[in-house]
Amino acid sequence: EELREEREKSQLKDKELEVKDKELQVKDKELGKKDSIIENLVRSLLFSGKSKEEISMLTGISVSEIEKLC
Repeated sequence: EELREEREKSQLKDKELEVKDKELQVKDKELGKKDSIIENLVRSLLFSGKSKEEISMLTGISVSEIEKLC
């Protein structure tokens, strides 16, 4: 009886972990999309003639991060 209960608890935890893993995968995809949008925005601003410092002030992204995106 006790062993069966422990097994059921373990299976429930496994299912919870699977759900959390899927949620994290979705969030990772969303973050990847947002990163891509930010990169495109920074490139567009650079292309339009804005300086890295101006872009930093407009976006809140540090100049060093902007340089990594270029």
